[in-house]
Amino acid sequence: MSFLRQSSLRDTLLIALAAAAVVTSSAHAATQKDSAPTDRKTGVLLKASLKYTDGSKGEVPAWSDIRVTVIRDGQQVVTDQLLPAGASVSYFQTPKLTAVDLDADDEPEVLVDVFTAERPTKRRTVVLHKQGNVYATEVSDWGTGGYRLANVTGNKAPEFLSADSRFPALFKSDSRGPLRVLEYSRGQVRDVSRNVRAELLRDAKRHRRALARARRTGDDPRAEVAAYAVDLVRLGRTAAAQAELRNAGRRRELGGSAKAFARKLDRSMVRWGYAKRRVLAGGV
Repeated sequence: MSFLRQSSLRDTLLIALAAAAVVTSSAHAATQKDSAPTDRKTGVLLKASLKYTDGSKGEVPAWSDIRVTVIRDGQQVVTDQLLPAGASVSYFQTPKLTAVDLDADDEPEVLVDVFTAERPTKRRTVVLHKQGNVYATEVSDWGTGGYRLANVTGNKAPEFLSADSRFPALFKSDSRGPLRVLEYSRGQVRDVSRNVRAELLRDAKRHRRALARARRTGDDPRAEVAAYAVDLVRLGRTAAAQAELRNAGRRRELGGSAKAFARKLDRSMVRWGYAKRRVLAGGV
C-alpha cells in the first residue's frame, strides 16, 4: 500500500476524524492459578478497556486519541489514560487489547498493539505494568514484523518472539529478519535469544532455505545472507558465517565486496546489541 505525504495525511485525517464517534473495546484476563509463583489461592483479576475516536471510514482509516482504563480486583486503578505519543493513534487496523502475565509475578500486564503511519509502517506495543500503586507504560517497537507471544525458554511466562526488520531494511527488503526472543521483566525487555538455541537453529534453517530460494529465482539475496549470518554468529558459529559471506561474495550477490558487507553487518550487530564487538570482517 502506498502512503500519502505527511502533510496530505494530516489534512486527510483532520477531515476523516471530525465527525468520528467514540467507541470502546474490552479485554478481560486473570492470571492462572498454576502460573502464579506465590502461594496465593487465586490470581489477580484484571479488566481493561479501550476508548478511542473511530476514524475507520476516512480515506486513511485511523483510530485516534486511544485511552485505556484498568480495573484491578474490582478497583479502577487507571482511568482513560492516553497512550504515549507515537502510540496514541493506530492506522489501518483497530488497536488490539490484551491482558497477560508477562513475568510470572501474578500481576497481569495490559498490552495495546497499534499500527503507525511512519515510513516504513511499524507495529508498536504499549505495555502497562503495575509499579507500586500506579501503572507505568513502556513502548516496544517491532518494526514491520510484529510479534507473537510464546513460552520458549521454559520459564513460567511467555516471551515476545519477533523478526528484526532492521536488517532487511539495510537492503531495502521486506523479507523476514533474524529472530529475536525478548523476555519481559520489571517494565523492561531483554534479548534472551542466545539462551534459546533450538529456536535460533530453526530460524537459521528457515533463512538458509529462503536464501536457496532467492538464488533459484534470481531475487536479491542480501537480506537472507545477512539474517542467516546473524543467526550463525549467535549460535557461536562465526567461522561458518564468515564462510557464507565469502561464498556470497564469490557469487557476486552482495552488491560489493564481502569485506564491506561484513563490516556493515558488524556495525549493525554492535549498534543493535547482537554482539559486543565486531566479529565478522576480520575473517572475510
